[in-house]
Amino acid sequence: MAKNLIGLDIGSHGIKLVQLKGAGKKVSLEKCINQPFSTVSISELSPDDRLNLISGDLKKILTDNKITDKKVAISVSGNSVIVRYVKFPKMPSSDLEKSIQFEAEPYIPFDIKEVNISTYIIGDVMEENVPKMETVLVAAKKDILQERMNIIERAGLKPAIIDVDAFALENVYELNRQESEEDEETVMMFDIGAATSNINILEKGVSKVVRDLFVAGNSFTNAIQKGMQMDFNSAEEMKKEKGIILPDEEKAAGDESEIQFSMSIMPVLQEMVGEIQRSIDYYQAPTEGEMRVEKIILSGGSAILKNIDKYLAKELNIPVEICNPFGNVSVNEVSDEFEKDAPVFAVALGLALRSEGDIKK
Repeated sequence: MAKNLIGLDIGSHGIKLVQLKGAGKKVSLEKCINQPFSTVSISELSPDDRLNLISGDLKKILTDNKITDKKVAISVSGNSVIVRYVKFPKMPSSDLEKSIQFEAEPYIPFDIKEVNISTYIIGDVMEENVPKMETVLVAAKKDILQERMNIIERAGLKPAIIDVDAFALENVYELNRQESEEDEETVMMFDIGAATSNINILEKGVSKVVRDLFVAGNSFTNAIQKGMQMDFNSAEEMKKEKGIILPDEEKAAGDESEIQFSMSIMPVLQEMVGEIQRSIDYYQAPTEGEMRVEKIILSGGSAILKNIDKYLAKELNIPVEICNPFGNVSVNEVSDEFEKDAPVFAVALGLALRSEGDIKK
C-alpha cells in the first residue's frame, strides 16, 4: 500500500497542512494545521526573502507538531497555470507523451519552452466520425514550479506530487459524495481563497470545466478598506465579523455604517456572480443548456463568511452548500471551531488524498 502523503496548501496568507492515515474512503485525520505566515504581507517581500520566510515558517510547523514524514503533495494555481480540455487524434499514450510539446503548443498562451506539460486521458470520443481522445492538458510555468520546489526542499521535505488546486477539490468531492449521486449529479466546486478562487465543474464525477478567478477574499477586503476608509487588517476583521449583509437584513438594520459596508462589497459580489455564471454558461454551451449545474459547493477561507452561501444561491438560482471536506474522514475531536474552519482545508485535504506514483490528475 502506498504511504500517505502530507497535503500542503501554500496560500498567499499562510500554510494549510493535512496528514491522513488510511486509504480510499477509510481515512482518519492525523494532523490538521492552519498557520498564517509570520509576516502579514509576503507579496511585498523580495523573491529570496519570501522563499526564506515561507520555508522557515514551514520548517517551524513541522518541528512544533513533531511531523517527521518527508514526502508531500503540493499544488499550484493562478495565471501561471493553464488547464485545457483538448481532443487529440487517437494514439497510444506513449506516442502522446513523445509528441506533446508539438500537440500542445496551439493551446498554450506561453512560450512552450517556459512550461512543464502534463496530460491525462479522460476517454475516447468520436468527432466528425474521426476517433479522438479527450484529454486534460495542464501547463505550468517552470518558475512557479521551481519556487514551490525550493520552498519544500529548503524545509527538508520531498515533493512527491505537484497538483492543481482545482483537481485537489475533485478528490474532496469523490471522498464525500454519496453512492446514489455518482451517475447523476453535476456540481461546481468553488474554492474562495485569499488571492485566487478555483472553479471545477464535475459531471458524474468527471471534471469538465476548470477556471481560476482573481475575484477572491482579498477583493472583498480591499473593497471594504477603500469604502470604509480603514487599513487592510481592520477591513479583514470587519469582513469576518459582518460577512455578507443580505438586502432584508440591511433594511432591518437601518444603520448607516452597515449600509456603507454592504455597498462597498456589492461590486465584488456581483463580479463573483458574473464569473460563476460565465463558467456555467461555458459548460452548458455544447448542449445548449441541456446539462445543468445542480449544486455549488463552497470551500476556502471566504466560504465561512456569513450569508455568502445564501447570497450566491439567490443570485444564481442554484442550491449552494458549505463544504465539509472531513465529512467522510474519521476525526477524533470535533469542536465547533473545527467545524467552522473546515472549508479552509479543502485543497490541503484533497492533496493529502493523493498517493505517490498515482497517475490521476
